[in-house]
Amino acid sequence: MLIALAAELRDRLTLAQSARPTAVFLLAGPEIAHEKDAIAHALADVLGYDWDLYNLGDPDLTAARLFRSGPSGPLPGSLQHQLMRAPHSVIVLDRIEQAEPKVIERLVACWCSGVIVDSARIRIPTKGAIFLLTTAVAQDRLGQIGRDDLSADQRHLACLKIMSDEGIPAHLLRRVDAAFCLEGMSMHDLARACRHRLEQQVAAHGLILAGDGLAPEVLTCAMTSALGVSALAFKHRRVALDRRLVQCRKTGVTHVRLVMDDDEIGVEPIETVIAAGIHKPA
Repeated sequence: MLIALAAELRDRLTLAQSARPTAVFLLAGPEIAHEKDAIAHALADVLGYDWDLYNLGDPDLTAARLFRSGPSGPLPGSLQHQLMRAPHSVIVLDRIEQAEPKVIERLVACWCSGVIVDSARIRIPTKGAIFLLTTAVAQDRLGQIGRDDLSADQRHLACLKIMSDEGIPAHLLRRVDAAFCLEGMSMHDLARACRHRLEQQVAAHGLILAGDGLAPEVLTCAMTSALGVSALAFKHRRVALDRRLVQCRKTGVTHVRLVMDDDEIGVEPIETVIAAGIHKPA
């Protein structure tokens, strides 16, 4: 999916376009560990763009608030203020399926015209922006599309068909340049990905996570965090783990095991082979 997104974006950046936004992309399908947000952040980082996220599922984020303005122009936090401050921005519009009709009308209008006309009559171009729409609808069906052997055009049309069936307005879907579906993960894939992340964290400190060096309780904690349960608590545990790994490395340890130590992730040194058949505590 990332390769397809990169290819589509490359084509759009190299084409001579009108005043429309650089791209309006749709990211759909099952999500693990906020992948859609991570994709947006990585995209902005690679391009050197700024980025901002608007949660359209927030009932307080009305059209008046998203496009709010004062007598002298756009107010901080508004979409047009972001684009005035950083014309080259990745704009994430999260939960597009929950946006109120007036929000969708204003978005479609600014994509069609290439400008947001502020209430102070200031015209803010959208040409340099990339809009990423995200959705949580029909995750299983959209995930299957991501796994099917389809061409980019077939996947785009199949995705938009499902979105239309879910009630997403047709005039918004017509403005989507390309739709991309996350494939989702099996629990086996998720476990493997979580172990890999912890291995990378350990390796960053010059240490090696032994083959049997991950306690089941630690892996379970990592997996539930990836699924959105106690994610913040696990993030704090990983920060504390970094401190423990630093201290462990200072002792000359090379191989470690990660275990649960009360509510934290503990680090245990394990034996390593230093000569033929001779073991020494690390």
